[in-house]
Amino acid sequence: MEIGSFGSGSKQNCFYLTHEDEFWVIDLGIPYRRLKRYLEHFRLDVAALSGVWITHDHDDHVRGIKQLASQTQVPIYVHPETGRYLHLGHRSTLIEPYKTYHFSYFSFFPFPLQHDAVFHLGYLIKTPAGILLYASDVGQIDNHLLYYARRAQIIAIEANYDEEMLRNSWYPPHLKARIRGGKGHLSNLQSRDFLSRVISSHTEKVILLHLSENNNTKELVQETIIYPLQKRFPHVQFFISDRDEWMIYR
Repeated sequence: MEIGSFGSGSKQNCFYLTHEDEFWVIDLGIPYRRLKRYLEHFRLDVAALSGVWITHDHDDHVRGIKQLASQTQVPIYVHPETGRYLHLGHRSTLIEPYKTYHFSYFSFFPFPLQHDAVFHLGYLIKTPAGILLYASDVGQIDNHLLYYARRAQIIAIEANYDEEMLRNSWYPPHLKARIRGGKGHLSNLQSRDFLSRVISSHTEKVILLHLSENNNTKELVQETIIYPLQKRFPHVQFFISDRDEWMIYR
């Protein structure tokens, strides 16, 4: 099995999981033509994708979805409210929170997350390599997210901003308040606190997603999150997603 991303940050987000003849994508925040180019490395035509799972309607997560919908018959799994907002019509395969969707090698369990979107989902995914939690764009940690993360061997969680960088940034006050608010994003410190509460002896990998282009750096994520947690949990592999480049987490 392979887990990777074709970009994860403020401008674009596209995560994937593949095993044998299944190739799943979470969010399509990259251009459709770029997705086709990446899939050429797998000798895979875009029409052969197993499906795309949408978390929410923001452009950095759905930039390529309308072209995918118009040019292929690839299933697009989406919450009804998000599907209506994006005008996907008959191209939507509608999904409900707290319901499990089973396939040959993967099962997807969507659940709500707090974010300022029409509707926002995280996913608990059963994979051939264990259970994966995917939670990007998280306004606040709730008991559901804590519970699901404790079941996962692989945790993919956002680490969006450094608090000092945001405080000193050129962002206007209303945007800073939006990011810090309960429907915005997680800071490095919030992500570290979350992970310190959910990592256990069966946790194998942590993938840190969606670093802000203007208010975070990989060096700060290393210093604030990874180094302290590695001391406590030396058995866990930590990865930082690249904002723009293809990454494989292995």
